[in-house]
Parts: sequence; structure tokens; C-alpha cells
Amino acid sequence: MADTQRSPSPLPDQDLHDQRRWRHGRERDVGFAIGRYLQPPPLFFTRDGHNLFLGDLYRGQAAFLVCGGPSLATHDLSLLQQRGLLTLAVNNAATIVRPQLWTSVDNPGHFADVIWRDPGIWKFIPLDHMEKPFRVRDTHDQLVPSAEKVGDMPAVVGFRRNEYFRAEQWLHESTFNWGNHSHRIDADGNKGSRSVFYIALRLLYVLGVRTVYLLGCDFRMEPGQQNYAFEQDRSLASIRSNNSSYRILNTRLGHLKPYFDAEGFQIFNCTPQSGLTVFPTLKYEEAIHQAQVTIPQRINTRGMYDSQATPTTPQAVPTSRCSPPTSAEPRSAPPILPNAQSWTSSETPLTLLVYAEAKQWNRFQKLWQTCTQRWKWFSQLPAIICHNLGPAVSPQERLCERPGETRWINVPGEGTESHHIPSEAFSYAVQHTASPWLLCLTAAAEVRSEEQGAGLDFSWFHRRPGSRYAY
Repeated sequence: MADTQRSPSPLPDQDLHDQRRWRHGRERDVGFAIGRYLQPPPLFFTRDGHNLFLGDLYRGQAAFLVCGGPSLATHDLSLLQQRGLLTLAVNNAATIVRPQLWTSVDNPGHFADVIWRDPGIWKFIPLDHMEKPFRVRDTHDQLVPSAEKVGDMPAVVGFRRNEYFRAEQWLHESTFNWGNHSHRIDADGNKGSRSVFYIALRLLYVLGVRTVYLLGCDFRMEPGQQNYAFEQDRSLASIRSNNSSYRILNTRLGHLKPYFDAEGFQIFNCTPQSGLTVFPTLKYEEAIHQAQVTIPQRINTRGMYDSQATPTTPQAVPTSRCSPPTSAEPRSAPPILPNAQSWTSSETPLTLLVYAEAKQWNRFQKLWQTCTQRWKWFSQLPAIICHNLGPAVSPQERLCERPGETRWINVPGEGTESHHIPSEAFSYAVQHTASPWLLCLTAAAEVRSEEQGAGLDFSWFHRRPGSRYAY
């Protein structure tokens, strides 16, 4: 009789267990390897638990990962707002740079409401935070809980975390690892240590990004110093804790790097004097140029809505490295190139396409100086300078300044024969210049003075798609 009068439980334990099992699959703090031949489990969720598939959304693209270190303020961050650049910011770094993507793992109240309310930012957060408030300023400028929940905000995506770091499966786990639980000690003797930095890198990998440029990753804090790019104080205990996390991150990222390399997941550190030592360094401006390789610098919409326009068949960009013209190709100079003096005129536009190969760098420098000294027009031409010198050498500092517009682009690889131009350089030139002619210069070129009556060898010219002449 007593059993029949007992009030039913408003939320049976069985339902709670089902919900937990549905959300976590296995233990909350442990992920499991997905495997190469299995359909991957869902990684992203809406507020109501519906699956979102965002895998490879940015397939093969580059992205800037913006952290909040004080060095962030030393960069010209307006460059990040250019076309073609993808940015992911963590925590309150998004108050300094407005990114397209953002992520956090701490309590939502730690982050500015301007981030939560911005519909132009995709916000990736732990699923557990969907029903929590963030914080806003009241009329007395005090922080108080918001009336809205995080899940009420636009473009919010949830993910599930795990707290068991294992480098061998980190890139392909069913959940997002963000370090170790405080009760775990890893193989290196490090206890605990979690960070949003893990989440940011894994998130970019899942979204298909394969080149990451790090900004604001100072990875060090000092008492009495400004330790963020934004206004924020830290206690001595917090500084010690963060420095310990940076040390452990260096160790664990070192374990991850071989797996990153095997997957073609490249990371470059653009942070000056960074405490993060695992990844190669690269200048911020060079990273900007590299990330914009495929973005046209000239926009021309003329004729795009004209369905009656005469179709043209574009000439394919060379897929192999260029070589001297064959006997079947005409070799005489066409009338459009009467002399060197007219090459920079508006009637016969010309762009200098240069390849500085690492093995021929010293020879190339001498060639460059010779051309600059002998021909004034050489320095005035717009130039695209491709190189494979890597981040250790800054070609901008080693070559004399040019009054003409110059763009630098790194073409990775072991290099090629000195008389060849890589196809990647041609692809870049075709997309980033409107000039119908390209003057190709490599370290193997033989420069003869104009006093000898020879000038430049016409065999250096190659037709750009749309040009009237080729030889």
C-alpha cells in the first residue's frame, strides 16, 4: 500500500544514466581511437544534442591560431582582416582580434559577452556549458550573470572532452582531449595540466586545416608584468600554475609532433621570443603572404553576368617545371617587345617572376645585384619572388630594397635545378598578376650588359594565359 502512494520520481535515475551514456559513449575522461575504416562518431552538437558534421570544412586551408599573450599587441593585426585569411582565437584573445572561429573550455563567465553575442563568430565550447550563463556589466560596471544562457547565443557548437592524454591517438579520438585530469600522472611524470590550446589544435585539424600559424603564444608569465594582450591581472599562484602548464605543453606537443608530421599537419610559431619551442618559427608577415597564395589580388567582375560572351578556353597552368623552348616553338622576339625601355609601360605590362633556390642562394644574390645595378627598369618592375629558403632565412633582409611592388612566397620542398621555375611559382603568378608577360629569372641566368648589345635573353619569357604571344 505504501508503494502505491509513493510519488513517482520526476527524473528517474535510469533516464540520467541513458543520457550520460548517450553523450559520452564510454568514460567521460577517456576517448577511444576511431579507426581508419569506421564511420567516425559525431564530434559536434547543437544545444539540443543534434549532430553537426563539420569535418574538413576548411579542407587543406591555413589558419592563424590567435592566443592572448602580450606579444599579440606587437603585430599589425589589421592584416588578419584581409580576404582569404582564416583565424581561430581562444578565450579573450577574441576581444583583440575578431576571428571567424573561437573556442574555450573554462566557465563561460570568464569571457566577454561581445564574443558570445557576435553572430559572425563560430563558437566551439564544451557541451556542458550550453545551459550556463555568461557575465555582463551592470549599470555600475560590475560583472553579473547574464539573463541568457550560452545556448541562446548565435553560432554556438558543442563538443565533448576527455581528460586522458595519449599522443598516439590524439588526432583521431572520438572526443577532444584537453590534457590530463588532476589525478593522472603521465609517462613523463607530469600531473594533471589541461589547456584550451589542445582543443584549438585538434579543432583546426578536424575542420580540415593543415597549416597553422601561431600568434600570441608567449608561453611564459612574469610577476608584475603585463601577461596578456588585453587587460587582466594574475596572482602569483596563477602565474606559477600557468608556467607549469606551458612547460608540460612543450613536452606533450613534442610527443604529438611526429604524428602531426605524419599527417601533414604543419604548425609554425610566429610569436617573437616564444616559450613554445616545439615548432619552427616564421615571421608574421611571411605567414600572411603564404596564407594568401591562392587569393587573387585583383578582382574583375566584368562579363561574369554576360551569358552571350564568347567562351574562351583558358590555357592550363604548367604542371611541370618550365624548360627552354623546343625547336617547334617560335624563338624570335614578337613585335610587342621592341626594346627594354618599353617593358614597364602600360602598353606592354611585364611582371618579374623570380625563383631563389636555397642551394643557389649565394649565386642568386650576385645575379640580383648585377641586374639591379645595370638596369634601372629592373628594380621598377612589379615582382613575385618565390623561394624555398624556409623560415631560417629572411630574403627581404638579404636583398636590396626595390621601388617596384614586391610579393614574397615560400614554395616548400627540396628545390629543383637552378634553371627551372617550380610550377607552384607559375600558379601563384597567374593568380596574382594581370600582366600578360612574365620575365622569369633564376640563379642560372646569364646576364650580359647592354653595352654588349645583347640585353636580356628573350628565351626567359613565357606566356601567361591570355597573352597574345608565346615563344
